[in-house]
This record gives sequence, structure tokens and C-alpha cells, in this order.
Amino acid sequence: MSVSQKQDKIIQVALPTPVGDWFDYLPGDNPIDRFEPGCRVKVSFGRQKLVGIVIGTTASSKIPRHQLKPILALLETEAIIPPRILKLIKRAASYYHHPLGEALATALPKLLRQGKSPGHTDLTFWQPTKIGLVFD
Repeated sequence: MSVSQKQDKIIQVALPTPVGDWFDYLPGDNPIDRFEPGCRVKVSFGRQKLVGIVIGTTASSKIPRHQLKPILALLETEAIIPPRILKLIKRAASYYHHPLGEALATALPKLLRQGKSPGHTDLTFWQPTKIGLVFD
């Protein structure tokens, strides 16, 4: 992707606020190809810093480019909300006339809404052996 294409891209971010469905941000120092719909990002919104969900990219914005703020941090490189779930939440938010960012925030556990790492827990799975399946 050329430098001019990188400069043209605008990232659409849904934020957990009672107004608007998404807000436009510049990619900042982050590579544009790392912004997948469903990824979490940290952005400035007014005087606060919020964790939002990337919902897409666009080439233009209603806001003049010089007024757009850059994304502060890309919190993960893979979508934390799968495309099918993202589509479902968009439809639900539209159907119930609820802001998209708030609907997406309710789909995330508290730690993820706060911008923290999801952490990894070890899961133990039990599976019957071939001999065990015979007794079924």
C-alpha cells in the first residue's frame, strides 16, 4: 500500500457513548492494514480516553481531515469480535435505535471494555478414547 493510500484512509470507530454510531479517526502511526473490523483501539474523545471497536475504513469523512484525531493505540491485531457477531450487533443496534458503540460495549467482558488484555486461561478438555467410545 502506498503512502498516499495510507494517508487517505480514515478509520471508523464505534465508541461507548450515547451519541452517534461511529466516529472517524486517522490511523496515526499504526499500519493501515492492521485495522480489521472488530479490533479494539484506544482513542481520545473529548477530554477522556476511550476503548472503541473498529467497524471499518473509508476514504472520506464529513469532518475536515485536519480536525480528525489519530488513534492512540491498536490494542490487538486480530478482530476480537468476529464478523458475524459484529453484523448481528449492528443489526440489533439499528433495530432497537441504540448507539452502536454502547451495543458493542455490552458484548465485551469488563476487562476488554477497560482496554486490558484478555489474558489467557488454561482449559482442560476431556475426550473419550476409542475404547471409551465402545461402551457408549
